[in-house]
Amino acid sequence: MRLSEIIRSIRPATFAEKSLARIAGVSGGVDVSLPYLQSGWVNVADSQYTAGSPLAITGGVRTQLTINGLGATTNKLFANGMPQDVWSDNRFKPSDIGECYNLRLTATVTQAQAGSGHHVTFEADIGTEEAPFIAASQSIPLNKGNGVPSLITISAPFFTLGTFGLNGARLFLTPSVNVTVHSMAIFIQRTFKP
Repeated sequence: MRLSEIIRSIRPATFAEKSLARIAGVSGGVDVSLPYLQSGWVNVADSQYTAGSPLAITGGVRTQLTINGLGATTNKLFANGMPQDVWSDNRFKPSDIGECYNLRLTATVTQAQAGSGHHVTFEADIGTEEAPFIAASQSIPLNKGNGVPSLITISAPFFTLGTFGLNGARLFLTPSVNVTVHSMAIFIQRTFKP
């Protein structure tokens, strides 16, 4: 083998090469080929706040959501190369600058007061306590009325640059009226790794 061929074989692969790359092997006498590991997903569910013991949030109070990862639907089997701590310390923590992710948060929210026109606002904050930086925000109407639970689902794509990489993302909920929240889960899918 020539030196130029050796050097070419040890340089980092380009994205196009990674997307075509395969890991080859033999399993049970049969040739197998697996894709290069760059994407994957985890689902992290909370066990602390349940229907019987929900989190109470006062109207107008911005509250960080905590998801302890001990819920029955937590699944990290398909992380496929993603770090196991992509959700840890109640933060979404990307592993590298330039990655892209899809995030989905689900929770059951019940308004604790009568009236219509109420809502909850979700925020993904990649800043600090002193300097918040809202990377995504969405308001969800509470249409079912007092005491009736609503399953909310919030989805957002994320790309990771320096601020996100340094701080991670904390998730907040601010209701316009007193609410209770339970059965929270976060799904995180990595869609691109440079």
